[in-house]
Amino acid sequence: AAEIAMTRIQARSSEFLDRGVTVTACCPGYCKTDMTTGQGNKTAAEGADTPVWLAVEPSLEGQSGGFYAERTLLSW
Repeated sequence: AAEIAMTRIQARSSEFLDRGVTVTACCPGYCKTDMTTGQGNKTAAEGADTPVWLAVEPSLEGQSGGFYAERTLLSW
């Protein structure tokens, strides 16, 4: 909840708006990594899909403040 609140605050900040920076948050899901001792249900590559998509998808440019999972905007 704190990450989403911070994302929304930063998305409205002139520090980012004036520079044309899009600010978003995402959840990669429960990934099989050292952090989960390999117990996740996604590979690290699968978990990276949404963050990478957010970074490169041109149609999302200027749509700040959203929270995403599985390439889908979630309401919060």
